[in-house]
Amino acid sequence: IFKTSRKVIFSMKMAISAVIPTFNALELLQKNIPVVIAALRAHDELVIVDDAGNDSSAEWLINSYRLKKRFNFELQIPKRYHTKFSLSDFDLFQGELLHDGGAISISLVILKSNRRFGAAVNIAAILAKNPLLFLC
Repeated sequence: IFKTSRKVIFSMKMAISAVIPTFNALELLQKNIPVVIAALRAHDELVIVDDAGNDSSAEWLINSYRLKKRFNFELQIPKRYHTKFSLSDFDLFQGELLHDGGAISISLVILKSNRRFGAAVNIAAILAKNPLLFLC
């Protein structure tokens, strides 16, 4: 653990959230998601945001990783994000993948309208459960 006089900055055991924003990138997802998953550890998380693409990326992710649609969940947006996301702006699918003696959480956010790269990353950051985020 690396420490400052006031707080812990980083620990090799801290869980991370890997964030992948995507728009019509099925071939890249098929090629690179397995590589990202291989780099993750148990208790890490993968958050993918489909920015209203019109290819079959979302369907491939749902079927490949057996993701289930979530209907009842809360969305708490910190004031620092200055955004107007609501639950009606996206669909959320989630699942787990057994990995490294535990499980990796996988979340797929499907935006209903294109919000562009920055907004897609922000929604992933809002939904991420771990303190460290890595943009992939």
